[in-house]
Amino acid sequence: MLDYTLDELDRRLDPDAFFRLNRQYITSFLAVRSVHNYFNGKLKVYVDPEVPSGIIVSKNRANQFKQWLNR
Repeated sequence: MLDYTLDELDRRLDPDAFFRLNRQYITSFLAVRSVHNYFNGKLKVYVDPEVPSGIIVSKNRANQFKQWLNR
């Protein structure tokens, strides 16, 4: 168990390996299974282990996330 907020954890993790998807989720590069366009420029990300409904990435973070994936 970790005793960090997501903000603290995000600062401690390697940005090449981990990305903050939204206020609730951080993912590793290896955990990303698929990415789909969502409405209004947002993305829906599916990861392993599974989050059944997918994880929404905001329009503001979508381009940064795509760049992170395609590096």
